[in-house]
Amino acid sequence: MKIEIQDLTLSVLKSSTYQQQNIELYNSSYNLWKTNWLNTLKKLDNIENLYSEDFTRHDFFVVISYKKEAIGLCCFRKVDLKVYATIEDSWFNPWPKDFLFQLAQDVDSAIVPSWFTIHQDYRRSKGKTELNLAQILSEIMSLVTIHENVDVTFSSPRKDRSVDKLLENAGAVAVFKDITYHGVLVDLVCFFIEEIKKVKFSSEASLLWKKRKDYTNKKEAYETSIRI
Repeated sequence: MKIEIQDLTLSVLKSSTYQQQNIELYNSSYNLWKTNWLNTLKKLDNIENLYSEDFTRHDFFVVISYKKEAIGLCCFRKVDLKVYATIEDSWFNPWPKDFLFQLAQDVDSAIVPSWFTIHQDYRRSKGKTELNLAQILSEIMSLVTIHENVDVTFSSPRKDRSVDKLLENAGAVAVFKDITYHGVLVDLVCFFIEEIKKVKFSSEASLLWKKRKDYTNKKEAYETSIRI
């Protein structure tokens, strides 16, 4: 029996390891990230190891799971382009700095997504599902942008894997095309908030988003009295 959309769960978790509310799902997500990206970066950059801070440094991530197993994820960081340290982050290496400085004049808040990942065994070509999880996750990137109320989300999708087409379908606009990065061609794209508000999202992405589980809003109980 093939996996249907109602069999899947979308969750939002903090990227920090501190006070995780769903450790089992967090660990499954981390293992998916490391397995997938260590293999990819070995091929692209001859990377032999991935350290966990590359995963935990983000603000939060979304994960699609099936029977408590992470099968798709993407990490997100909220940034301010007016802060110079943002533009000098290594993530922005392929981006023209003059473009970013110009954009900062009009943009107050932005999101940097990283590590777009679909489990190898759950890609449509494997036959376990007819769902295009990569397209669904692309649309969820747009929904995150709207939900977080930021002006723009950046991305640099690979063209050889047609991820650029997936993001375009989800409302992204290519601002620089055919850039060589990590030895492959990518487009540099932006999800502008006014553009993605026009997108008609698929029923699959909409359903997952509507029933998502948010594990980031735990209210902390701190001792507020101070003894002198």
